[in-house]
Amino acid sequence: MRDAIRNLAAAVLWGTSAGGAPFLLITIPVFWSGLEHSGVEMIWAAFLPLVYAGLLVLAAAIAIGLPLTALLGEAGMESPVNYMIAGALFGFLIPATLLAALVGEGAVGLLFGIPGTLAGTATAFRWSMWRTKVQSQDCGLESE
Repeated sequence: MRDAIRNLAAAVLWGTSAGGAPFLLITIPVFWSGLEHSGVEMIWAAFLPLVYAGLLVLAAAIAIGLPLTALLGEAGMESPVNYMIAGALFGFLIPATLLAALVGEGAVGLLFGIPGTLAGTATAFRWSMWRTKVQSQDCGLESE
């Protein structure tokens, strides 16, 4: 169980980095130029995209990724490709749908779907690496 939690945290970190990093290219220079604010405020504001990305990635990993693992495992369809297709799809749909619902503008949501796709794919890739390792160990134990 501890290994699963550690690998879930690693997958969320990968997804957070992939989904939030593109926004840091914008926020860090913008808030760096606002030197009249305190250093803590500037750092917090500059790295806020990582906080938002992390919360979304964590919620999606728990609400979608873990049930998907159970479904794929039960169907015998666990593979990096299947995880990454699902990660890319949900990674695109979640921010696109959320922003379309909150802002009412579909085009903005589609734009945010791009880093969401990166986040979902990175999270799924990292999780699938661990799942592949677990499967290979399970196969080795069953053959003994």
